[in-house]
Amino acid sequence: MSMLEYEGRGRLTFVSRRPRRATLCAPALGPAAVHRAAAAGVVVVDGRSPEAHDACHIPGSVSIPLEGGGFADRARAVITAGSPIVAAADGDIDGHAVARALSGAGFRIVVGVVAGGVAAYDAAGYDVRCEPAAAADRLFADLELGGAVLVDARDDEDWGQGHVPGSVHMPLRSLRGAARRLPRTPVVVACGDGRRAATAASFLRRGGHDNVWRVAGAGLPFLLSRRLDLRGV
Repeated sequence: MSMLEYEGRGRLTFVSRRPRRATLCAPALGPAAVHRAAAAGVVVVDGRSPEAHDACHIPGSVSIPLEGGGFADRARAVITAGSPIVAAADGDIDGHAVARALSGAGFRIVVGVVAGGVAAYDAAGYDVRCEPAAAADRLFADLELGGAVLVDARDDEDWGQGHVPGSVHMPLRSLRGAARRLPRTPVVVACGDGRRAATAASFLRRGGHDNVWRVAGAGLPFLLSRRLDLRGV
């Protein structure tokens, strides 16, 4: 591709222009390097869908789905500024998209991208986790009998418009300070579309809560429609 440029004194010349290549803001890290980084405390951010994270993820990774809007706000709510981060997704292209989104959200220490995605990490023989979500109708009876604590991960505005009586309001921005106050009993995390619940559930697991369930999909609208009341349970 070429274009005309003005050089002064009325002269026009043809100047060759090559298309700009997409800038990769973080190096690709092999499974061994990712494993070492995670063991050293680097935060692995999984930008895939909640369902993909549930099916197979790197232990301790935080699920922050890239799609659906609000990625930057959700990331800043649960990850401390200045934390070193590794971006994970389905492959290199999606991984770099997550890395760029993190950089755009203000995170300056994105140390790398999981080369080949989470599937390549799994194929290399490293430990992965599978923690499927549960449908709201399957959890309803357990909640009604007091078998678990219901955490509502929605924002203040959504909570104010209606919530399950007796549930614990824990929006993403409050997780870092409030998570330690949760009992070590089973915890069920729900929201309006599954994305915030995925982030909250994975964050709680990373913090040491080993019995955390994410309510699949739009769990809270279902629970509200069934008039669930946990007061006194």
